[in-house]
Amino acid sequence: MNLKLNKIIKYLVLSDLIFYTGWGLISPIFAIFILDLIVGGNAFVVGLAAGINLIVRSALRVPFGMYADKGQKISYHLMFYGLFISALVPIGYIYSSLPWHIYILMLLQSA
Repeated sequence: MNLKLNKIIKYLVLSDLIFYTGWGLISPIFAIFILDLIVGGNAFVVGLAAGINLIVRSALRVPFGMYADKGQKISYHLMFYGLFISALVPIGYIYSSLPWHIYILMLLQSA
């Protein structure tokens, strides 16, 4: 079976994979160890936050993909608002003081 892949789509998917994987793994470390704002923050909190990010992202990938396939306008809106919410998550780290704040932020970043 010979599939002809669109190079632009291939590079967009690859860049999303690299961006979200990197940011999903480094952001809880940033909030807990670098900012030193989280009471009781340790390696377990970082691991749980990264796990929440990966599990929620994996669970929502197919439903959002099926919804995005309904049209180009819907796909654009999902991409725009999703990236906007992901960009606001680091600002939430400034106001975080407990581990569950990080969990909620990682949940928002995943969706």
